[in-house]
Amino acid sequence: MKKEIGSNFWIDKKKFENCIVDNKKLLNDLKLTDENFFFFSTCRQAIRFCLQDINSTNKRALIPEYTCYSVIEPFIKEDFKIFHYPVDKKLDVKTSFLNDLIEQYNIDVLLIHPYFGFNTINEDKAIQENVTIIYDQTQSMYSNFDFKFFDYKVASLRKWAGLLDGAMASKRNKFHIKYSFEIDKKLENVMLEACDLKYKYMEHDIGEKINFLQKFQKGLSLIRSNNNLHRMSEKSLIIQSNLNISELIKKRRDNYKILLDFDWESIGEVIFKVLNDSNVPLYFPIYVKNDRKLFQNYLASNNIFAPVIWSKPEYFENKKIEQTTQWIYDHILCIPIDQRYGTEDMSRIKNVVEKFGESHE
Repeated sequence: MKKEIGSNFWIDKKKFENCIVDNKKLLNDLKLTDENFFFFSTCRQAIRFCLQDINSTNKRALIPEYTCYSVIEPFIKEDFKIFHYPVDKKLDVKTSFLNDLIEQYNIDVLLIHPYFGFNTINEDKAIQENVTIIYDQTQSMYSNFDFKFFDYKVASLRKWAGLLDGAMASKRNKFHIKYSFEIDKKLENVMLEACDLKYKYMEHDIGEKINFLQKFQKGLSLIRSNNNLHRMSEKSLIIQSNLNISELIKKRRDNYKILLDFDWESIGEVIFKVLNDSNVPLYFPIYVKNDRKLFQNYLASNNIFAPVIWSKPEYFENKKIEQTTQWIYDHILCIPIDQRYGTEDMSRIKNVVEKFGESHE
């Protein structure tokens, strides 16, 4: 059983010192079957590269209203006028509804992203052909479903494992623009130190927690302040190509099933109540019906760190968004179920949640 559950991944940097990039496994794991893809340091950089390749003159984009700022930022930097589509409380959206908005707002670039490893894109109608589609696969990276209608595909790899950085972009046809970028060495060094400090803390009880938290915060600040594009670091490619993807998939699915086998009614509502064979979950997302902050703090006091994915981006503060979208931002909370944890850790989560429910009836 881990002494704490959630938050940033950690890395035993010595484990990968004598490893090399296994290109064949890397491409197989990421379902990349041709040479028409590139690796980037972050997904926001991958999206921006795709937008530069599209070279739109209209520059009118339709993106999810429930999303994170890292998805919005590339469109701002590439001078797009941004429109938003809402989802329902199941996080679903119909493609027929997207078509209506595409026509209404004269959209030429559409970005979609299914949520938490589940297919939340309801293909009730073919999407209009006069729009370029970017499929952000980040949260469905290892799920066994795909879409045939996308033109570009992007994904953040570092959301799934202990990578220093890492994202990818692929295209159905050849990219028009050149890929020639440097590694972000400053970010690589900061993240390597942060991950190593946390590894020593978690596995060997060495050091203080504040030390790695400050390093991770510094790494996040570097990502947010960077206006350049960078390729994914060699160290991250080595780590990614040496991951045990079968184990990653099995553990996440097993952990999700354990948490499904629990009565969450006193806390709120499970968003995805069925785990199909095609689903590999990123988190176990729930809606907290009462005081989310109180519940989140209670979990943290028991060393269970459940993130809000996502807090409403400041970008929306002076913009009107759908009431349902606001409700999602206000109530969603994500329980960690990743490959670092097992049955004992999930049982611990259930015990802590049960105690909270009993004390707040």
